Amino acid sequence: LGGRVRRRRHPRRCGRVSGSGSTPWRVAFAGGGSGGHLVPAMAIAERLAADSPGLDPLVLCSRRPIDHEWLERAGLAHVPLAAEPFRPTPRGVMRFLRGHRRAVIDAVAALRDHRSELLVAVGGFASVPGVAAARRLGIPVLLLNLDARPGRANRFVAGRADRVVSAVEVEGDRRFGEVVGPPVRRAAIAARSPAESRRELGLEPDRPTRRVTGASHGAASLNRFMAMWVAATPGDLDGWQVLHLTGGATDELESAYREAGIPAAVISTLDSMGEAWGATTLAISRAGANSVAEIEANAVPSVLVPYPFHRDRHQWHNAAPLAAAGGAVIAEDRIDADANLGSIGDACRGLLENPGEIEAMRHRLGDRPHADGSGRVAEIVRELVGRRRSRRNRSFG
Repeated sequence: LGGRVRRRRHPRRCGRVSGSGSTPWRVAFAGGGSGGHLVPAMAIAERLAADSPGLDPLVLCSRRPIDHEWLERAGLAHVPLAAEPFRPTPRGVMRFLRGHRRAVIDAVAALRDHRSELLVAVGGFASVPGVAAARRLGIPVLLLNLDARPGRANRFVAGRADRVVSAVEVEGDRRFGEVVGPPVRRAAIAARSPAESRRELGLEPDRPTRRVTGASHGAASLNRFMAMWVAATPGDLDGWQVLHLTGGATDELESAYREAGIPAAVISTLDSMGEAWGATTLAISRAGANSVAEIEANAVPSVLVPYPFHRDRHQWHNAAPLAAAGGAVIAEDRIDADANLGSIGDACRGLLENPGEIEAMRHRLGDRPHADGSGRVAEIVRELVGRRRSRRNRSFG
């Protein structure tokens, strides 16, 4: 894919590059299009910077605004690529091929300019041209798979990577057999008590808190469900308060909570995820790999509502281990708010009426073994870069 690569000046690298010392660790990452793909790259870069002085990271990402916003806030240099997701229609295929060719050309220029020693692919459509460029330049590729059901991009990249690791167990595909655990950022781990976390977010410190989140893009069906639920049966949340991350507009939900008499902090997006998880007594959340990893790392009892439009239902498979461990309940998103009053509403109501079970769920999650995914991937990165440097030194010697 991508055709012949021509030399071309690469797009301006956005953000700042950390690192010092005579031999910086020049590690590139490829992926993006959603926070679920960017956050693991940020977590690994964070761990590498702490353990390997002189890290010089670069992220090859998509052109979606969320990529620039998140990476700019994290201070990570990044190059947006013209990659497009694959869609099995004539127009979709043409857009994919056109974008892929441009993206590979720009990725080759960026990796060459950065003098990258390793590319870490973290999934998503933006990872494919980055991997293609790395292969052309002879740069080793490490693939980190995040989902229990690898997506199309990861299945494609797995056959072209020098090493493949997975954050979670994957059944039926030996290529993803090396499990390292999910990378989680330090900022996503609660560092304060529930009362202190709630106070930081402007919530009442001693009131149990229900968190609602659809991850980085929000979830329109969850937003509609909550607005209808509190209007139809506001008594279900008697004594509770809500922290609702909408991923977009907040006015309608603020009005719904206010009219129902339910204390709520309704926020579009939030950087301090550790505070949010620390404040939470019970969560209702999508089941993307990153959300599930943070829920497990913070031992937050949850009603997990997988995204309903994925053909491979990978969010259902992400959620299944927590449900099997008794730390979460899976509810079906039926899209229609009225229908969700039954499916999601019943699951929530059963837990709200049983605070003892919520506490038991928290203990079950806390008792589960937690792998240090960020630390393990950082070790593998150092191993692969060290091996590459040794080979180069031998060839020059």
